[in-house]
Amino acid sequence: MLQGQQLMCFRLAASEVLAGGFGVTVDRSNYFERVGTESLSLFGRVAGALLEQVTLRARLREAAEYDELTGLLNRPAIQAALEHVHARAEREQVPYAILLIDLDQFKTINDHYGHQTGDTVLAQVAQLLNGAVRQGDWVGRWGGEEFLILLPDTEADEAMGIADRARRAVGSRTFMIEQQRALQLTISGGLACYPLDESEPTQLLGIADAALYEAKDSGRNRVQRPTARGRRIYTMASRIETALQSNGLQPAYQAIVDLRTGETIGYQALARLIANDTGHQGIIEAEEFIEVASLRHLIHRVDYSMFRSALHHCQGQVQSGVLLLHFINVSAGLLRQREMMNALATLLREHHSTCGPGEHPIVVEITERDFIDSQQALEMLQPLVDQGVRLAIDDFGSGYSSFRYLVDLPVHFLKIEGRLVRQARTAAKAQAVIRSIRYVARELGLVTLAEGIEDSATADRMRELGVDLGQGRYFAPPLLDASSSERL
Repeated sequence: MLQGQQLMCFRLAASEVLAGGFGVTVDRSNYFERVGTESLSLFGRVAGALLEQVTLRARLREAAEYDELTGLLNRPAIQAALEHVHARAEREQVPYAILLIDLDQFKTINDHYGHQTGDTVLAQVAQLLNGAVRQGDWVGRWGGEEFLILLPDTEADEAMGIADRARRAVGSRTFMIEQQRALQLTISGGLACYPLDESEPTQLLGIADAALYEAKDSGRNRVQRPTARGRRIYTMASRIETALQSNGLQPAYQAIVDLRTGETIGYQALARLIANDTGHQGIIEAEEFIEVASLRHLIHRVDYSMFRSALHHCQGQVQSGVLLLHFINVSAGLLRQREMMNALATLLREHHSTCGPGEHPIVVEITERDFIDSQQALEMLQPLVDQGVRLAIDDFGSGYSSFRYLVDLPVHFLKIEGRLVRQARTAAKAQAVIRSIRYVARELGLVTLAEGIEDSATADRMRELGVDLGQGRYFAPPLLDASSSERL
């Protein structure tokens, strides 16, 4: 510094945190003593505050675009990238591909080693996926243990090569977790290509999702292109989603009768999808879409819709002076949704107040294979049991038949699986099994109900075997209520 010059440094600070500094040089001696430094210190505070705002905005922008755990693009950001790539592909008539990836059996890692270990594994997998793609490709965290890879300007064959490279990168890596334990992981993927598979991003995502489920169903640790089955899954899932949003999912009610008197004692609510699209017109029965609803994690919404509709139907009958049982299927998928269960418990409580004294006319059907053990089932069912509903074990005798359920759960009804019922018309072994079920039910004070009775011979056989109730087309087909029939 030259003779006579003065240098003074000031800090850039905000919120009492040092953010930097600046220096001022003057060529007059004793300048700062004469003029003072208050204005420069004030400038430092203002500049520091502005710098803090700029830094904060940058951090907020980064947080809005990137997943904090993995450092990849988050779901909104990768969705925006997909829309950008799609617009360019349409404009320039070039292909692109999307790869939806899921970690195989990741829930087991979380259950055995804890969520912190699971997060560590997710972050490492994210790095491997990012390293397996080309410059210009996009990798994002789609949600949970799912990742989405976007491959611009890529045909199907090249996309499959990149997908397989990503799969091998994860499969060949040994993940070291707590206490130096070695863990091997695999991934499954579903690959969809524009314009080969679909012409819109939403449809491509649906096709990739269906292909992913096929990959898992085929044994995991593989990448799957769309197949005819995958397309059917996607199409049906789209119909279910549309029906859930447009009141197109309705219950059909099938009569349940007393086999001794022939009197109707109740109904079972059976899900029906009312389709009105280019691929299908009319009523789709549950057997055609329930499996897809389970695969695509829609089953809890289907069951919730059916439960509410059946409860409304039951309430309407009560107000008309008719008190008949209403059997409603409930899956473990719905029972695991705490908010939905609490909402149903509230509706049941309100409904019970209009039914008068006595047991609740709602009977909840569960299938024992949905649960790990009876205690888990009881914990999930407790909000409904607390409101006085009765329980039925559905498909009893279909292969699982854990008698622990009959001991631990407040069961009132045993529904005998329809195939076994039909076999019992002529098969002595099936008759013996049903006699055994009837004996156990009588000893425990339970009511037996035979499903799938299609003719008089089967009905007579069930009476002979001592079964209490019957259900099937011999007595009545499932029927939509009047409002649904009129709309159809």
